[in-house]
Amino acid sequence: MALGELMSGAAQVAAISAQTAWAVFWLALVVACAVALGRRARWFPRVRGRVRLGGADDFRWREHEVLRHIMAATPSPLSFMDAGGRIRLANPAYEDMVGRSAEEIMGRTAVDVFPPEAAKALMHMDAQLLTSDGPAVLRQELRLEVQPGDVRDVVVTKELLRDAHGRTFGVVGVFTDVTETRRHMRELVENRNLLVSFIDTVPDLVFYKDAHGVYRSCNAAFAAFAGCAQEEVVGRSDYELFDESVASSFREQDSETLATMRPSLREVWVTRADGTPALMEAVKVPLLGAQGDLLGIVGISRDITRRRATETALRNAEDVYRNIFDNASEGLFSTSPQGRFLRVNRAMAELFGYDSPEEMVATVRNSGRDIFVHDEERKAMLERLVLEGVIRNMRFKARRRDGSVMWAGASLRGIRTEHGELVSIEGIISDITEYVEAVSEMEHRATHDHLTGLANRAVFEETLERMLAQSERSGERVAVLYMDLDGFKGINDTYGHQTGDTLLVAVGQRICSRLRRSDLAARLGGDEFAVLLWNVAGREAVASYAQDVVDALSRSFDCDDVTCRVGVSIGASICPDHGCDAQTLVRLADRALYRMKAEGKGGYRFADPEADAEE
Repeated sequence: MALGELMSGAAQVAAISAQTAWAVFWLALVVACAVALGRRARWFPRVRGRVRLGGADDFRWREHEVLRHIMAATPSPLSFMDAGGRIRLANPAYEDMVGRSAEEIMGRTAVDVFPPEAAKALMHMDAQLLTSDGPAVLRQELRLEVQPGDVRDVVVTKELLRDAHGRTFGVVGVFTDVTETRRHMRELVENRNLLVSFIDTVPDLVFYKDAHGVYRSCNAAFAAFAGCAQEEVVGRSDYELFDESVASSFREQDSETLATMRPSLREVWVTRADGTPALMEAVKVPLLGAQGDLLGIVGISRDITRRRATETALRNAEDVYRNIFDNASEGLFSTSPQGRFLRVNRAMAELFGYDSPEEMVATVRNSGRDIFVHDEERKAMLERLVLEGVIRNMRFKARRRDGSVMWAGASLRGIRTEHGELVSIEGIISDITEYVEAVSEMEHRATHDHLTGLANRAVFEETLERMLAQSERSGERVAVLYMDLDGFKGINDTYGHQTGDTLLVAVGQRICSRLRRSDLAARLGGDEFAVLLWNVAGREAVASYAQDVVDALSRSFDCDDVTCRVGVSIGASICPDHGCDAQTLVRLADRALYRMKAEGKGGYRFADPEADAEE
């Protein structure tokens, strides 16, 4: 495009020169005719109406009209100045240029018509002509202020006129306005310089060859690659710049491009100027002129050595990843955010009871429905992934193909777009059922009595503290009941520890059968039990429960074909009636228990702080 614009600019300059030459010719003709017609005709008085004349006068009048029309039709500003520097002839284009009428121009000098600086430049040209010997034509391009504030680029052409005796009688002037042309030329030069600068900053190798394979232009990157200056590349062929094998490869691509007249792409190994090998990717395009004639080839080459090495490394890494993925002993998978499996390995398929990874991907359409026992766990997982990006050691209940349930452990990573949108989920999963059950068993043993399954002393104390803290906020009542079996030692001694253990288990069951979900029963050790009642209505409700336990435990127990009978003594304290701290409530309930034991056993008794104080 820049080349076409430059050619267009050159054509405009040529047109300006031709226009100026024709204007000079016509003005010289007009002046010559004026001289031939005599003094009256020379200054062209304006004929404002038709006058019928005869003979020579009629001929002169007709000549005046012809010459006047020629002057008026000439588009370039024309003027004729006598040897004294006064304007004697000007066409309408000249009047428009200076912004004055004919009456304001005729008989005036340049000083009277133009602003000072423009008048000075024009008078200098006139002086150069009038002081020269022989025929003289002077052409200059001036930047003139033709009117106040109106500055123009003007090509001024002036020529001396001499009579038959060689005497100078005036100067012809032609003014060609080239302001727009010069502006376009400056823009073209700026655009060309910008294009050259841009191409030189491109790291790719850019070049232009003619139809014979000779380099005509290149950018700095190409010259550096060839190991020489840009001007040293111009005029040389591939065989002068590269080794024969590389040059032959380049020429083969040139021939292919010119034969098909279509862009071509090739990769070729070359040797850089420093001796190191480089893999080049070259794109070549045929360059056609405005008339469709072949000018040559434009090419862009890019060093893709590092990119190819990276691609190779990525392929190798993908092979390693694929091998690990396919042969890992843990289940590996990738799913969409909607729960559709995109890929699973063999271990994953076997873990969930499928014959192959392909079968699992095709069968499981929604992991939230088909894999997760509780779909809300999957929803919670998605929310965490959106916020955190990674989830480690997630635990959830999973469903196998046959409907059986297992505990699954998973670590997940969300894959996002550059805009942060979650597009897939990758993870590793394994069956941790045995581990979860083992941990659950250990936790249960740490918090429960191993024989009866009731809470142990530690859980009892922790729960009491929690109930009291909540009671302080809500005002709910909490009751503490301490229990000790009556007659248990005799059964244990008579029938043995196994029967005694069976009896303790049955006692725990009867105690729990009277409790609500908000209450707690615990075995404190031996034949001692304790109960926490949450949100009891008052003393009467506690008494009712205590009596129920007394009645339930007074009935016989069938223990390994042995009928056993025991009783129970119960001591009770209530928060806030008897205190609001755990130590006080436990102490008062324990003393009430032993007071009940001393009074005859087989019943319950409430705490009596005053009696305890007297003791």
